[in-house]
Amino acid sequence: MNGLVVRIDQTPCRASYGLLTQSSLLAQQEYDRKSELLGSIGQVAADGDRLAKAYTPSNSMPEIASEKYDVGPPPDVVFKLIDRPIITWRENPGVMVDMFA
Repeated sequence: MNGLVVRIDQTPCRASYGLLTQSSLLAQQEYDRKSELLGSIGQVAADGDRLAKAYTPSNSMPEIASEKYDVGPPPDVVFKLIDRPIITWRENPGVMVDMFA
């Protein structure tokens, strides 16, 4: 009896959900961390500039605190179709497939 090798590539399905391969995930995380770091540095510099202008009539401290802790409305739930997996079949002679093992 000839065996059959089944290969299921879930990459398109996972990509539809936003799940990446390990190398893509590491590259994306590295990019996100660098962006987050640069954004944090820029925010600290902007807050420092606002606090340095203490002579203005507006009070900077409550404004900065309210901006930091304002979470906003909850996110919307979005349903979308996902891509089907890629299934390939290849005969492998000499291998017996036991479906109930």
